[in-house]
Amino acid sequence: MAYEFVPLPAVPPRRVRREETTLSRSVAGTLSGRLDLEVSTEQPIHVGSGSKSVRPGPPRRVVRDHARVNGSLGIPGSSFRGVVRSLFEAITLSCAGRLPSISRRGEVSQTYGRVFARFSRTVENNPALENCSREQVCPACALFGTTGRRGRLSFDDLEAVPGVEPTIVAVPAEFGPRVHHLGTFLVDRRDEVTATGTVTDLHGRKFYVGARRGTTNDREQLVEAIPEGKKLLGDIAFHNLTPAELGGLLTALGLAPSPGLAPSPGRPLKVGASKGSGLGRMRTTLLGVELSSQEGQPDAAPWRAAFETSDDRFPEGEERLLAIHRENT
Repeated sequence: MAYEFVPLPAVPPRRVRREETTLSRSVAGTLSGRLDLEVSTEQPIHVGSGSKSVRPGPPRRVVRDHARVNGSLGIPGSSFRGVVRSLFEAITLSCAGRLPSISRRGEVSQTYGRVFARFSRTVENNPALENCSREQVCPACALFGTTGRRGRLSFDDLEAVPGVEPTIVAVPAEFGPRVHHLGTFLVDRRDEVTATGTVTDLHGRKFYVGARRGTTNDREQLVEAIPEGKKLLGDIAFHNLTPAELGGLLTALGLAPSPGLAPSPGRPLKVGASKGSGLGRMRTTLLGVELSSQEGQPDAAPWRAAFETSDDRFPEGEERLLAIHRENT
């Protein structure tokens, strides 16, 4: 299986008023500063630039170009931010965004032919699928931002160290997500070419885990990628984070810091395209933390301890993430 699911919490998202979310002043008891990170690629990584180029042959090849940062291979901060947010959402009592739109043309399925799916009333009324307000926000919206409220994190672009050159990788053609794969799908009506049914519940948050290169086919695509075994550098600036939030951020980054900031082997992250086909896996290392309120390297262990006892934490989600990566590495 190229992907697994982390179930949504059985309780609604923890939406509360959070005084620390202001950006106009420093809040007592919070932390501001910067995380310095090193990222190691464990599989080729492709984050598209949106352009293609023709490479000389024979034969001549059309290749999807990789994103550049200051002229070098890199991972845009926006892409990195999205990955970390999805992981932070999975380990906290956070909302899950909106349901995808239903296709009026139906979706192609190898099992059912053309599928016309709808969501049950139970799914549509799931509290996790409601938007947070400006006053009452879930943990992820409080940290990363939501409509009308800026986040308190700034993700720098991850830039490859000097000397890293791209590789060309063949990947299978990708298809959009299928609504009837999002949960339990009950067929209401079916004939030889179509099926109509209802998604009665949701599997949860989807994470790609493909550890091996997927087989290509006649619709394969060529992509420019950062090779495996390479390093990138970047940082995350933070403002007014509680110790629990900072511990949760480190956990989402795949880090399990011990006293003195020595990270133990953590959980990998997946970024970019073809994550289910053997691309995208990377691992972060915490090089250092700079706090505006003190000099020298702080001890990160209390932040992790604060997150473990936080009312925002969803331990079952964190345990499921760890299990997924143990099973697929």
